[in-house]
Amino acid sequence: MNKNVWVIQEVYYPDEVGGAYFMTKLAEGLSGSYNVNVLCGYPVYTARGIIVPKHERLNGVDVRRCLATRFNKNKIILRLINLLTITISIFFHTFFRVRKHDIVFVVTTPPLLPFFISFACYMRGAKCILRIDDIYPDTLIATGLFSKENIFMKFFSYMNKILYQSFENIVVLGRDMEHLVKKKLGSAPQQITIIPNWADIDLIKPVPKEENILLNELGLSNKFIINLAGNMGLAQGIENLLKAVE
Repeated sequence: MNKNVWVIQEVYYPDEVGGAYFMTKLAEGLSGSYNVNVLCGYPVYTARGIIVPKHERLNGVDVRRCLATRFNKNKIILRLINLLTITISIFFHTFFRVRKHDIVFVVTTPPLLPFFISFACYMRGAKCILRIDDIYPDTLIATGLFSKENIFMKFFSYMNKILYQSFENIVVLGRDMEHLVKKKLGSAPQQITIIPNWADIDLIKPVPKEENILLNELGLSNKFIINLAGNMGLAQGIENLLKAVE
């Protein structure tokens, strides 16, 4: 019988934000070799409001959605409540469903999720792999929300070092992130694997400007275009892009 793999993340299809897209494709790709299960929340981003079942099978993947609050995510306090409730909800599902020797794949969003899942895997005797999309508390410091000297940030940084050491394997997106994670781990022997994000090259590929449907529709075929493929949030440094344009 194939080994059980659990993909654990707040967002999953039909949400199509970056993390949801990559983890959906990863789960579906693994389903050819493993019994793949997903624990996630209900749609809250691009597919917010779409009615989806609590439990369904999608493209060979067993998907279970966990209940949580869905307050207005644009208000920071309400968003924090949402992140806390989905973290706790996913934790309980993980604790009671994961079995010994299962493989669990978890991401760093929400920030507390990997802490809870690492503990659940330890208690259940499951193997746990961490995919790092965001490095905390570095992201919070870089955005200016907190000072590097803040005592809570220092404690958070120490706890993240302990967290990284609890995983059997860590997946990062590139060399710079690998270097930063190694620095945090110090002499700890955790294996780090680089797996870059990818694009569907059958769907997304270069075409001449005059053949680009979107540019023609917007009347931009003869314009110089800069495309940002990613989020426009506090941590993305959009001002740097604007300075480069200037």
